[in-house]
Amino acid sequence: MLEAFVDLKQEENVNLEYKRTDTVSNPVKLAITCSAFANADGGLLVLGVDEEEEQDEKGQVVRVRPGRVRWGPKTLTREKLESVLISRIHPWISGMRIYPVRKEEGGVAFLVDIPQSANPPHQAPDRKYYLRYNFQNLPMEHNQIAALFLRRLRPDLRPGMKVHAIDGTIDAISIEISLHNDGGALAKYPMMILTFEDSQNVMVEDETTSFFVDSNLSRKGKFRVFSFHKEIPLYSQMSRTVGKVIARPSKDGVLAVSMTVCAEDMPTRRFQSGISLEFLRKQTTITPDKPLILAIASPDDLGDELTRKVVQQMGMEWEEFTRMVTEIFGAEIPPDGPG
Repeated sequence: MLEAFVDLKQEENVNLEYKRTDTVSNPVKLAITCSAFANADGGLLVLGVDEEEEQDEKGQVVRVRPGRVRWGPKTLTREKLESVLISRIHPWISGMRIYPVRKEEGGVAFLVDIPQSANPPHQAPDRKYYLRYNFQNLPMEHNQIAALFLRRLRPDLRPGMKVHAIDGTIDAISIEISLHNDGGALAKYPMMILTFEDSQNVMVEDETTSFFVDSNLSRKGKFRVFSFHKEIPLYSQMSRTVGKVIARPSKDGVLAVSMTVCAEDMPTRRFQSGISLEFLRKQTTITPDKPLILAIASPDDLGDELTRKVVQQMGMEWEEFTRMVTEIFGAEIPPDGPG
């Protein structure tokens, strides 16, 4: 598969770079590339391929194409590569994923998927800030660094969920829904859409025009709940309870919930959570005063420990969870689970 991609001779660009696997022995160079992608529009680092430079008549490099695939030793793992980078990029790049590509005869290469950061700028080990230009990683000027710090000054919403049992039973689940603003700016027009993917029934307690079940979109076991507060913004580092729902899980006893949140001047974010009745029955200390706080994961961070907690509380195998999230979000997830 990797050889087929290399045969396309796709040249390096603002979103693509090739490096040999022995570049791991030069972690500064790797960290510069990853931080430059994150500070720009994101990109893909193919670790395990030679770079072939093409020069003009003046000897200047005008493009870089992939050369031979250089498989690294099979002892080189995703965890080792991540540990090489994690202590050298500040702050760490949330959502960066590392996918190993293994050769049957032995040997490994890596695809490093770096997203555009919502928390820039990211500093390299040489204490400089880099930005991706065409196929180069160049140090930024002061005004560019200042502009990236301003990117942090925007809202960053995430959902929260607390679970209670109802009337001493847990055939239906009462869930308190909240919204949190972790960003550095006021969240205007905050909106959240919760989709209960496979449920027998979902109702909203004290339904209002700003928190309700959309009957037009709720069918075939899917129920969509909308929360939209047009006139009430959410301040930075503040939380708000938006309402409660009572949900009856699917016949197999699993409640799966996908969530989309957005606000003015904030990119749309997606999340996944859920719980199984079997897991809930084991939680003997749940009371109205001590609800169960559900783990919620973002597809941008799938593969981390938080995702493991979501899989556990839903009572799923990793492969089953992978299929579900891929169907919902189209997200690619590490096949071997959190590293």
